[in-house]
Amino acid sequence: MRIGKSAPIKTAIMVLAWIMVWGAGDRWTIGHNAVLAAERTNLAVGKTAAASNVYQNNPKYGAAKAVDGQSSTRWAADTSGGSYWLQVDLGREHVADQFIVREYQSRMTSYSIQYSLDAVTWKTATSGSKAPGPTDTDTTLNPESPIQARYVKLVVDAASSGVSVYEFEIYGQIPQGGETCG
Repeated sequence: MRIGKSAPIKTAIMVLAWIMVWGAGDRWTIGHNAVLAAERTNLAVGKTAAASNVYQNNPKYGAAKAVDGQSSTRWAADTSGGSYWLQVDLGREHVADQFIVREYQSRMTSYSIQYSLDAVTWKTATSGSKAPGPTDTDTTLNPESPIQARYVKLVVDAASSGVSVYEFEIYGQIPQGGETCG
């Protein structure tokens, strides 16, 4: 049996697609630049990263290691004290709503996530504090509302020793096909 391109079938497919997208919890709008479906992903993987410093200036611990998608590599900062930061350039503006810091030996004790559109003017998305410990830790930070940013920075104001991060993950949605519709 062959199905033609009749109006009732097109309407049924559009309604079914709407139900599937709505039921999956994805946000979408009708109109200019509408996003009909999106894929939730770690926006930081493979992006350009920079850091306040690198342990003994050793490339093995460079900032890019915190966004390479590998759990066996890490960015490590010198133990000089003071504050540390790790910045990611997402390449273009994205909406992000969750940050995960996969940390070596739970050294961060006071930290925040900052974001910017231009890497000059920064706002704080969320912050926190915790006790240090000898084991690896995953710290999940959720801002009160999603942020729109091209640059995202982990700022560590206090730590028990030099900060070391396996992965700095920035979660948001990329429209299917990587672009918006409209």
